[in-house]
Order: sequence, then structure tokens, then C-alpha cells
Amino acid sequence: MFTRFTSLAIIAIVVVACVLGFAQASWAQDTSTAHSITGCLRNGGAPNTYVLSNRQMGAPRTMSIVSSSAGLDLAAHLGQRVQITGTLVPAKEAEADPNVPKAFHYMNVTAIQTISATCP
Repeated sequence: MFTRFTSLAIIAIVVVACVLGFAQASWAQDTSTAHSITGCLRNGGAPNTYVLSNRQMGAPRTMSIVSSSAGLDLAAHLGQRVQITGTLVPAKEAEADPNVPKAFHYMNVTAIQTISATCP
């Protein structure tokens, strides 16, 4: 009886882990489609690095900006609530660059729009 219960518990844990892993990977692997996310643009810690922090339900907590299109002045938006648009970058690729701040997700930014002059 005990071994059957233990086996069922292990199987349930493996199934839940697989489902959660696939759910997380499905959003991060879509690197060809443009996505938009809103949050507070902050300094990434090193010169010319940026992180978008977001506390809204269902959105990544942090989005590290790997690169931006020519002509986008991200520094002018520091401390503002903004909406960025761009394509996702796989974590393995982004984390290979030591200048990119660690985050939950990574993005190449193609557009930025100010939502408000300050962050909540």
C-alpha cells in the first residue's frame, strides 16, 4: 500500500513539473513574433544596460533589454512607466553576454512608448 501511494505521488509530481516546464518554455521560445510589455524602465547596473520591471499579474517580473533599434534613446526613459515592443531572445543566448543583466526574460527592443513620467 505504501509503495503504491509513493509511486503515484512521484508520478503526479513528475507530471506537474513537466506541465509547468512546457508552459514556461512556450512563451520564451516564440522569438520571431513581436511582443509588448509595460513596466518601469530601470538601469541594469552596468553602463548602457536596462531592465524593465513589472509587478502586474501574468507578466514577467523582469525583462532585460539585450539590444535596441538604432535611434531609440532608452536612457531618456529611465524611471518612467513605458511600453516596450520587440522580439524575445532565448535566455542561453542573452546570458552568454556578460553585460546583459540577469532577468526572467530577455528582449531586443524595437519601439518604446511612455505610459507615465513616473513609476508607481
